[in-house]
Amino acid sequence: MTDFLIRDIDQHVLDQLRSRAEQHGRSLQAEIKQTLKKSVRLSKEESLELLERMRDRLPHFDDDSTPLIREDRDSR
Repeated sequence: MTDFLIRDIDQHVLDQLRSRAEQHGRSLQAEIKQTLKKSVRLSKEESLELLERMRDRLPHFDDDSTPLIREDRDSR
């Protein structure tokens, strides 16, 4: 893993991170890592766009299987 240094962090931000770390029972470092992980997740809009692009790549079937299923059920 890569290490990096952030300089000149606003005291209020640091206090908030420390407070959250304490609330979650984590170290400051662990809280910052968790905050960074959450911040790089896809937004809802990005996720929906990705799903739409993936769905467009799948084969499309216009057939409705409902009548076939009903017919099979009725035959029993």
